[in-house]
Amino acid sequence: MKNFKLNLVRFTLLVFFLLGMLASPLAVHAKTIAYITNIISNTISMIDTEAQPEPAVIAELIFPSISPNAFTFGIAASPDGNFIYATTWDDNVSAYVLKAMDVTQSAPSIVGSTVLGGSSSSPQGIVASPNGSYVYVASRGSSNFISMIKAGGGRGKVLDIRGAALSDPVGIAISPDSKTLYVTNYNSDSVIQIDVSQSPPRLVNSYSLVSGSHPMGITLSADGHFVYVANSDKKSITMLSKDLHFLKTIALGSDASPYAIAVNRSNRTLYVSSSTHSNKDSVFIVDRSSGGIIKNILMGGQTAPHGISLTPNEDYLYVANFRDDSVSIIELGPVPRKLPNDIPVGTGMTGPAAFGNFIVQTLPPQNPPPPVGGGGSGANPPSLPNCGNNTADSGETCDGTNLNGKTCADFNFVGGTLSCRSDCTGYDTSGCQRIGSGLSTGIGGSSSGCSLNENAASNTSSFFGYAFFLGLLGILLWRRKINEKF
Repeated sequence: MKNFKLNLVRFTLLVFFLLGMLASPLAVHAKTIAYITNIISNTISMIDTEAQPEPAVIAELIFPSISPNAFTFGIAASPDGNFIYATTWDDNVSAYVLKAMDVTQSAPSIVGSTVLGGSSSSPQGIVASPNGSYVYVASRGSSNFISMIKAGGGRGKVLDIRGAALSDPVGIAISPDSKTLYVTNYNSDSVIQIDVSQSPPRLVNSYSLVSGSHPMGITLSADGHFVYVANSDKKSITMLSKDLHFLKTIALGSDASPYAIAVNRSNRTLYVSSSTHSNKDSVFIVDRSSGGIIKNILMGGQTAPHGISLTPNEDYLYVANFRDDSVSIIELGPVPRKLPNDIPVGTGMTGPAAFGNFIVQTLPPQNPPPPVGGGGSGANPPSLPNCGNNTADSGETCDGTNLNGKTCADFNFVGGTLSCRSDCTGYDTSGCQRIGSGLSTGIGGSSSGCSLNENAASNTSSFFGYAFFLGLLGILLWRRKINEKF
């Protein structure tokens, strides 16, 4: 029995040693990245939510186009965090397309493109299925259809869902089991439920809202049992069951014009962006059960808050301000408050509109941030015939020494030298300097400046480090014991 216990201890120490050997070189750094589409500048902003001393844009991913119709609006993230999907106009095919971008690399690259429709369509709402199989895009305008596209590289449209029930579809959401789509129809003031587990997909239910509601955003509770609809012109939120049975109306007040909705995992609190075309643009924090307004946070002037999203730890709320080209952060403590410094996004006239959710990326700490603009390695940048003449011509973000007046400070760096990419499609910030140290603003959920995800990575690395040294010490003691015996 004594030998058995001794051998068990030896085996345990050996396991610790091997674990430490395997994992100690693999120190990782987890980042939570926010992706925001900018309609007018045709870009996607990447925000490092854990940058210090405060969150900052680390890249502007640019979809170059010379078309005046170009805009990048809808955006969604794959459930595994490997891809983002964005809708944009593509001059090469004279159509709106869904582009898939691989964001697992230090320089995100476009890996697939699927044609959605011509100039008569206007793709806006977009959602990725939780099971990772499909991406769905709602196209409003005169076309009125929903595209069902294979996920991953996003290189193949499966089908278009059409029918009389679709009337200017805008908002789109999907159930946790990936079987049911919910869509808001702006023109017909309705919400429809589509079973996408069937082949072909079929309309299951519909609900008619009050005439003139003009519904925009739609979201589901985490368990999929409740549906929330933003009625932009009725100053209210409609709460429905998952089968579209009416439950209640939540009034937001005479100055409200709700656009998008986020709900926390407990389904207790709703967060609603409200763009009023006045000086009362705000974010409403609402008690879901009572329908009472917990707090109305004024955003300051005419900011036109659009897209809205909770960070993974639900400590902060990010808001895309369409009219003043910025992203605001609301701290969700015991007394919710808007943080004083907004984050500027885009290049020039921007129009940030939608969030692609927050993606937690685990990256080696030595990986540099992707350059500002461009598709990175593996992308196929467009041919710009005048690139290289030091003049920012049509379709070019910059050209050689002509940076269009931009400096490192425009991208939240403290100094250094900004340069233009060789293909003239974006900026290279590798010569810019960040703040090396500073007090944490608490953004990311840790007073040390690390996010919960960073702490998890750090703790994991520490565990394996301790395991390595414990195992090594045990083996040395074991060897000494053997030498004494013989």
